[in-house]
This record gives sequence, structure tokens and C-alpha cells, in this order.
Amino acid sequence: MERYQDIEVAKDMFNRRGLPGDRLIAYTPQIGMGWAGHCRGSEIKSWITNNIEYNVIKCAVIDDRIDAGENLPKNAKYFWIDDYEGITDDNVNDIIKYLNE
Repeated sequence: MERYQDIEVAKDMFNRRGLPGDRLIAYTPQIGMGWAGHCRGSEIKSWITNNIEYNVIKCAVIDDRIDAGENLPKNAKYFWIDDYEGITDDNVNDIIKYLNE
């Protein structure tokens, strides 16, 4: 699937779950899944740093990997999603509250 289609599918999924899909600008690939010494949060921080054209002022990091919350920039907040339960109403409420602060 092309990258553009991937982001549109993700936006649609967010909208169906009550999240503001229009505010989803991108997502990172999982470059080092499971590699020793790899930190998902560092990968996310690198993406934000290297994609300044998006002018990310505030970023909600939504991930099921615990290490996605490590080493994030100050303008990012991590929201852990249970990989069995998926995005819950509580997750949605917390994410929207953060984005609207």
C-alpha cells in the first residue's frame, strides 16, 4: 500500500474512534523493532527533528510499545495503548484533552 493511502486509512480509523484524524500528519515506521539497544522514543524524536516542515508544536505519541515514551522531545506526550484492547474511550479522552490544552 502506498504511504499516502496508509495515512488516509489511519485518519479514518482515528475518526471512527473519536480522535481528530485531521490532526494526524504522519506516523513513523518501526525501523528497529525488537533490536537490542533500540528505543522507539528516540526513533520518534528523530522523526520530529528531521521533519521540521510539519512544524510540530504538540505531538501525541500513541503506541503500544513502552519504550515509545522514552527520550521524547518536550513537545511530545506518550499515550500507551494496550495491544490487546486497542484504543479505549479513556485513551481517546486523554489524547483529546492533551491536544486541546
